[in-house]
Amino acid sequence: MNAAALASIPCAVRFAFTLPWPPTNNNMFANAAWGKGGRRLSKKGRAYADRVGELALMNHVPRHKLQGRLGIGIIAHAPDRGRHDLDNLWKAVLDSLTKCGCVPDDSDFDVEFIARGTVIPGGRLEVEIWQIQAAVADQPGA
Repeated sequence: MNAAALASIPCAVRFAFTLPWPPTNNNMFANAAWGKGGRRLSKKGRAYADRVGELALMNHVPRHKLQGRLGIGIIAHAPDRGRHDLDNLWKAVLDSLTKCGCVPDDSDFDVEFIARGTVIPGGRLEVEIWQIQAAVADQPGA
């Protein structure tokens, strides 16, 4: 899907903002204490999620307002010319947006788009989130 196709998706609201390059999944999560199973956010992961919340607030992304079917697009500007696996970025970004209350749950995204941008020292993610407008046939009473 290209930018023109993304722009053509009917949406009720759309928000764009920039996020820092996330920690790797290995640094984002820590294993839970022995016997408890699962994973939890590490100290770096909590710091990143907190920063995502701050930046979302600064960019007027409403908390606890986006509901229903959602879409997200990311242009990933890597911090260097190293090998960066784009699909590993999703977990940090979506979990952080959920933790800070911008989205109810990362399972609410019906459209997910990611593309590699140019290298920018330090790296950054250009993020766009939108609430997909229901088609007339999907609305009650239609």
